[in-house]
Amino acid sequence: MHPNERELVFRELTKVDTKYKFFYATPEFVLSYQAKVCFEAMVENDTLRRFVVDEAHCVDTWGNSFRPAYNNLSELKAFRKSFCAFTGTATPRTQAQIVQKLGLMTPEIFQASCNRENLHFAVMKKGEKHPKEDLVEYIKVKHAKQCGIVYCFSTKDTVELAYIFKSKGLPATYYHGQLDHFEKKENAKAWLEGKALIMCATSTFGMGIDKSDVWFVIHITLPRSMEDYYQEAGRAGRDGNPSTCIIMFRFMDRNQLLRTISPQTADDKKDYL
Repeated sequence: MHPNERELVFRELTKVDTKYKFFYATPEFVLSYQAKVCFEAMVENDTLRRFVVDEAHCVDTWGNSFRPAYNNLSELKAFRKSFCAFTGTATPRTQAQIVQKLGLMTPEIFQASCNRENLHFAVMKKGEKHPKEDLVEYIKVKHAKQCGIVYCFSTKDTVELAYIFKSKGLPATYYHGQLDHFEKKENAKAWLEGKALIMCATSTFGMGIDKSDVWFVIHITLPRSMEDYYQEAGRAGRDGNPSTCIIMFRFMDRNQLLRTISPQTADDKKDYL
């Protein structure tokens, strides 16, 4: 956001009769000095009702690594407003971490099952020599002309796999955290509008994405955690139609995964986001 545009937003937010009902921002932004000054004015005007943390599992999964601002969101409790946290997946451990890091005192917890009966889960044995090519052939046979997501191990894999799909006549694109803002926007738009049927992506893709006609979600390697898997597989079948969720597996992938979840610097992790 351009500084001039940001200033206009803050001016509107601090009006007694502001037209805004919701204000969406990143953790880094809401903890900035400028944002806190704005919130103080809103408290004075009685226009600030509550803080809502969406995708709250990120407090636990990202707060200790490359998004430390998630660990500091409890600073917003100084404004003495209600706090809500929402996530589609949270184990008891993750729930405890969210409560602790947000500084929530005896919160009410509402919980529902993650089970969605229209999703069919399966594990596919991954070939040793040409797993990407094998996957392309599987999708050509089983999911021709259907929309889906393939989650990849690294940023490099997303690009390579998308090009293999396209070389076989399947419209595909790719998405990972190292793309610039324009590329992310354009590639996501191509998939959302159906110009590209297959999205090859790292785990960065999907947050805030809601597309109803996703017929399959395939992981070409092990996901980083069960929570990540539920989040990512759960992007299939949101229209209620039967949809397929597959993990391609071979034992050596376990060692590959362990290397990525061992303690690393933020720069090390960029190749996998």
